[in-house]
Amino acid sequence: MTAAPTTVENRYLILAIVLRAAVRDRVIPVSPCVDIGLPRIAPKSALVPITTETVLAVWEAMTDWYRVFVALAAGTGMRRGELLGLTLDRVSHDFGTIRVDRQMSRKSTGEQVIFVDPKTEASTRTIQVADVVLGAITHHVEECGIHKSGLVLTTEIGTPLRTSTLHRAWTIAARKAGTAATPHDLRHYYASVQIAGGTSIKKLQALLGHKSAVETWDTYGHLIGDEDDRSRSVIQGALAGMANRADSTRTVDPL
Repeated sequence: MTAAPTTVENRYLILAIVLRAAVRDRVIPVSPCVDIGLPRIAPKSALVPITTETVLAVWEAMTDWYRVFVALAAGTGMRRGELLGLTLDRVSHDFGTIRVDRQMSRKSTGEQVIFVDPKTEASTRTIQVADVVLGAITHHVEECGIHKSGLVLTTEIGTPLRTSTLHRAWTIAARKAGTAATPHDLRHYYASVQIAGGTSIKKLQALLGHKSAVETWDTYGHLIGDEDDRSRSVIQGALAGMANRADSTRTVDPL
């Protein structure tokens, strides 16, 4: 079984802390966590969002039952746990919003749904949602219903949707669509579309539920590709009078 480099690093750090405590308590003589080579973590600037064409291709390849997941993830940027724990009472069609204030615990079962707090305090938020996403939710509820707990996403037999089931459905659809994208790429896609549309980093931070704008900037700042042209045009507009005055004061040599 393999894990992402960041996951390996986090697990290693936890293990190192435990072993240091064991050394301090004289349970073991020394910690083996010395000079350990960890997988290289690619810089965040290497993040390349998937295209709208890819999102639509996966959406079309997904079975009708799970198609709403693609619409929700790409249209709200919510984390997977937040999506799995989304209940219909958190969706406001009148105000065009989704309230994120909990997620589904992995300890949930078919008989009992357990909700836990979001990832961080900043993750509690209200997201403005486009009509196309609200429409996808309405269509899904009409065709597939909801869980007795109110969960929007369920399995085809009506139980809470688990990560493993979602992963299988996604893998099949992604293969049909000819992409190696993961469900988390839909969150990155949402962020990239927001940036392309002019959404500020501070607003995007709130929409994504990041703890700070620094985190948002470090992850997505490189996608603001028109900043160079914008900074150039700002100065050009402010100082354009220089060129006009230079032209008016320039003398013309007689022939």
